[in-house]
Amino acid sequence: MPHRISRNELYELVWSQPISALSKRFEISDVALAKACARAHIPVPPRGWWARKTAGKPTPPQAPLNPRLPGQDNEVIIGGGAYAHFRQSLLPAEISAMPIPPEPVYEEDLEAVRSRVRRAVGKVVASGSLKQPPRAIADLLAKDEDRRRKAQATGYHWDRPKYDSPIERRRLRLLSALFSTLVRCECRVEGQVNDGQVFSVTVGHQYVSFEATFMEPRTRPSDPPVKAGHIRLAVGAGFRSSASPRAWEDGKVPLEDQLSEIAVEVIVRGEMQYRESVVRKREWLIERKAELQEKARQQQQESERRARELKAELERARVDRLLGEASALARAQEIRRYVEAVRMANANLETPVSAVEIEAWSTWALREADRIDPVASLAFAKPYNAGPDEAE
Repeated sequence: MPHRISRNELYELVWSQPISALSKRFEISDVALAKACARAHIPVPPRGWWARKTAGKPTPPQAPLNPRLPGQDNEVIIGGGAYAHFRQSLLPAEISAMPIPPEPVYEEDLEAVRSRVRRAVGKVVASGSLKQPPRAIADLLAKDEDRRRKAQATGYHWDRPKYDSPIERRRLRLLSALFSTLVRCECRVEGQVNDGQVFSVTVGHQYVSFEATFMEPRTRPSDPPVKAGHIRLAVGAGFRSSASPRAWEDGKVPLEDQLSEIAVEVIVRGEMQYRESVVRKREWLIERKAELQEKARQQQQESERRARELKAELERARVDRLLGEASALARAQEIRRYVEAVRMANANLETPVSAVEIEAWSTWALREADRIDPVASLAFAKPYNAGPDEAE
């Protein structure tokens, strides 16, 4: 089971005891714990630091905990596999045990984050070539080369490369410069469709949609004119995000001079989505815990109702047994009186039944009376145990 802990708590722990000892608490190896710290950008003591400290020798100062990266979760998930962060399913018992976190408070507002991101991004310059593109663009170019070889072999027009035109090359150069900057800022870019127009940018633990499309020509005279090859770059609204999409186009300022602003917006959008997700997660936890509490209350009520019904059923069964025993005693006594009446009547008959026959019959009848008599058999003294049918 994965363990959940805040970055600050984990930072204090790794500087309070060796990772080799701390890893046992999380039931993982020290290497896995060190990797978890690296993914969360938590500095750990360098090799030999604890040996020097134990020996009383001077040690390098404790490295400070850097601010959380934009879009990065403040909760570190240790164990559970490489994608544990994206597997958020919890058992009802785990949800019930989780305390409701306080309303989120951030040391930096979004404008401060934007300023920090702007410094990290710097100036984004579109290169005139595509010699060393990032992976997302390199994959598109590799597929284009495959199409080129296929077109040369078949001669079919639908096998021709897609990105040979000047406008396509420009679009890829813009994306190459932008994505290289995002990768340098520890984001991950992946293409979602083969035409290279829709991409997914992972900012921290958030997915930000990004599009690079061509503007459609105007269809009505009132529409603004669109130049041939007009490129539009847009940041889409994230999943359940309240932020509206934002787009950039060629205008007084060409897209090449807007790349820095676009890169900053993509990264800040990831932080915005993260903060919204924290609020949603807290609201979901409050609602889910309330649902579980209500379900537990209903189950308790149902259990108490069934217990009352079972108790009432057992009581009715005991009364039925009591009445049955009283009826059986009356029948037994009736049999005994009948036997005595038969004996007296036989004695007064002109031709009585033989004594042997009367004695045999009387013995059998009285034995049956004793069998059904709850007093003679001590059945009334036996404890009452509900049978399987009665206990259900």
